[in-house]
Parts: sequence; C-alpha cells; structure tokens
Amino acid sequence: LGFPASLQMAGGFTAGTASAVITNRLLTDKMGPRRTGKIALAGTAGSLAGIAVGNMLNEAIAMANRPKLPEVETYQQEM
Repeated sequence: LGFPASLQMAGGFTAGTASAVITNRLLTDKMGPRRTGKIALAGTAGSLAGIAVGNMLNEAIAMANRPKLPEVETYQQEM
C-alpha cells in the first residue's frame, strides 16, 4: 500500500483490542479456564472485522481518487 500504517492494520488492531477488552470486562465475574479462550476468540473476530472494514475503506478511497478516463470510443473516433 505504500504507507507504514494501512487502514487494514489500524482497523484490525483497534477492533481486535476493543473486542478483547469488552469481552474481558463482560466476563470479569465469570472466572474460569475457558475465559482466556473466549477473550482470544473475541479479539480474533474483532481483528478480522476491523481488517475487513479497513479494506473496504481503502478500496472506497482508491475508487474516489481514480481519474476519469475517456471511453474507448473516443480513441477509436480519433483514428
């Protein structure tokens, strides 16, 4: 992508961290051996969702910045 930090990376990090923290807070009173797995699963799911959203934002920005090129018929008429 050419940037040191991409939208996919930022979205994955932010959403993954947020979902892990929220899950940890929701499961604080439910201590048990399965708690760590649930927090890891929530963090992974949040990261994947953040990466997907970051990818869609990146594609939307790229589509908006594409130059408007003439149609093929324009070139063929000039020949």
